[in-house]
Amino acid sequence: MRHWDAQAGRRVADLTRARASDEWRYEERVAELESDLEESRDLRVKLEHRLRAKRTELAGLRNEHASLLRRYATAETERASALEGRRLLEIEAVPSAPALPAARPAP
Repeated sequence: MRHWDAQAGRRVADLTRARASDEWRYEERVAELESDLEESRDLRVKLEHRLRAKRTELAGLRNEHASLLRRYATAETERASALEGRRLLEIEAVPSAPALPAARPAP
């Protein structure tokens, strides 16, 4: 019986040590995961700030692009108006040419 008690005692001690080891590993893993979670949150905040800055920059570039398009359209309109004005002046400056004579009947 003593032999059986000693074996049972060793078995209980082994199981107790294994359980303590498992608990320690579990606590370590939880601590690692909490640390990773905190790092992920910090990284997310940093990336959100960068994204916000990029969106602001993009909005500025879009506004600048729209402004350039408006300036280009205005310049093209003014250019077209100037060309049309020049064309009208040329038409007015040319003396009216006499009308072409009537076509002769074919012989």
